[in-house]
Amino acid sequence: MRPPAEGATAQTRTPDPTTATSAPSTVGGSVVASITLPPSLPTETMALSSPDWTSGQPLPIDFACGSTTPPTIQWSEAPEGATELVVFASDLDAGEVLWFVTGIPAAVTELDPTAMPPGATARVNDKGTAGWDGPCPTDRNHTVLFELAALPRTVTEGYPTGAAARQALLPDAVAYGSFSAPVGTTSD
Repeated sequence: MRPPAEGATAQTRTPDPTTATSAPSTVGGSVVASITLPPSLPTETMALSSPDWTSGQPLPIDFACGSTTPPTIQWSEAPEGATELVVFASDLDAGEVLWFVTGIPAAVTELDPTAMPPGATARVNDKGTAGWDGPCPTDRNHTVLFELAALPRTVTEGYPTGAAARQALLPDAVAYGSFSAPVGTTSD
C-alpha cells in the first residue's frame, strides 16, 4: 500500500458520536434517511485527504453554497479484493448526501472533478441532481463527511437517493476511509 497523502487520516474503528448521526431531513416532501456510519466498518482502512484544504480546516467557500464543482479527493491504494471505489460526501447536519460517485476503478487514487477517471459516474444526490451540490447551511455550522468505500463488486443498481445508496453500499465495503470538514453558515 502506498503511504497516505500528506494530511490524510484514516477512519478510526470507533465512530465519533458527535459526527456519526444526524436527524432525518426531507427532500421533495419525503423523509430521507439519517446519515449514520454503518454499525461495523471494515478492518482495512484507506486514508483520505484533499489538496484543496488542510485537514481539520473549514470547507473552502469555493465548494459551498451554490457550487456545482466538488473538491479533489485523494486516497491511499485500495486493498486486494477491491473491484470498484465509491465516494460519498454528506452534510451530516442536514442529513443529505451532496455527492455520490460510482465506477471509480480500484487502481485510481484520486478523484479530480476536472478529469474524472474512465467509468466514474456522478449519481443522483439527495437534492435530485447528478453531481456536487455544495452545502449551504443557514441555521448553524454543519459538517461535511467525505467517505470512500472499496467494494468487491461493481455497482449496477440505481438508487432513488444518495442516502439510500450509502445505506446499501457501505456495509459491503472491503475497505473504508473518511474525513470531515466544518462548513460555516451563510451569515458567517
